[in-house]
Amino acid sequence: PAIAGAMSYLCLMVIMCPVATEAISWQSLWESDDLVSSSSSSGNSGNVETLSMGDISEMRVRDIKRRLSRQHGYGSDELSKILDKRELIQSLSYEEHKVEQQKIERKKRIRWKRSIIVALICVLVVILRPLLSHAWEVLSVNCVVYTDKKRYEFTKCVMEYQSYKGCFGIFLMMAIDLLKLWLTISVLASWILSSSSNYRTYLFPMPSLPIRPAQMLAAASGNAGKAGPLGDYGINVGPMVVTWALRFLHGKIESWMGRVLVKAHKRQRKEVRRAAKKKEKQQEKMVAEEEKKARKAGRKARRAARAAEAEQQQNQQDTKEDDNHPHPDDDDNNTTTTTTTNTQPANGTTIPMTTKTFAAATDQPPPYSETSGMDELD
Repeated sequence: PAIAGAMSYLCLMVIMCPVATEAISWQSLWESDDLVSSSSSSGNSGNVETLSMGDISEMRVRDIKRRLSRQHGYGSDELSKILDKRELIQSLSYEEHKVEQQKIERKKRIRWKRSIIVALICVLVVILRPLLSHAWEVLSVNCVVYTDKKRYEFTKCVMEYQSYKGCFGIFLMMAIDLLKLWLTISVLASWILSSSSNYRTYLFPMPSLPIRPAQMLAAASGNAGKAGPLGDYGINVGPMVVTWALRFLHGKIESWMGRVLVKAHKRQRKEVRRAAKKKEKQQEKMVAEEEKKARKAGRKARRAARAAEAEQQQNQQDTKEDDNHPHPDDDDNNTTTTTTTNTQPANGTTIPMTTKTFAAATDQPPPYSETSGMDELD
């Protein structure tokens, strides 16, 4: 609301500036002592500059008559009746005074009209202030949305798609949007500004393509030269044509930009797929290498286990062979006997049996005994 109020007051100041300047010139007119103002007080009307009393008194009779006849419509008969120079000076001063009074009245009417318009604008601003504040909020929100949208599009084109053609298209669309805004403001301002206003130099250069319905109706009815007073009024379709051309160009650029972004998106998807395939191949290669290393480690472990098992079996076999084949020195001494197994003859006496005797009698390897172990240790 504060911003809306400030904007309304600023608009009022802009409107009141020309009124204030004209009020100052009007006050200078009323403060002058002469009945006829000097040449500096006129100049906005477009007519010939009026003369003051001093300027008229310094003129010659021939110049006074020429001015009366050319500027004020005096005839030769009227001028021939005026013989005295004083009468000519009074007649010219009277005519100049009437012209100056007409200019003053015209300026007063213009000031009154502008004052009424300014008063109406002030009343409308006070009454419609909530509506103006709401309109200002809507305008600010639209500006924020537009800037965020363009920032998002620019970021997406540069960061995500890396498409410089898309960035160029965004700048072109922004330029066309600015031209459309300039055209809209110019059309609205042309309803207020006069044809001789200096502010029209800042308006959009619109072509003049008038369409006069009265002349068209007269031509259709067969009376081409009898359009009547409405034949001079028409509708300028130049702004409409320019607006349509800008919209058409905006649509073409937007469609071209869409195609460019689609191509960039496809290219990015291909790059992503290529990178994914490359990464997948690298992962498969790493998995294959790990499996190969695991197979090598498994074969090595199995070899070590088989070697350890073979060594254990060899040790057991060696131990058994050592048990089955005692040392030769023990055979020569024949001192190893077994006390666990005895043969009992018929007379009841116990006869000790040696290992060799047990083996020969049973055809089996002799059992392990402490005495045999001691013999092997000996």
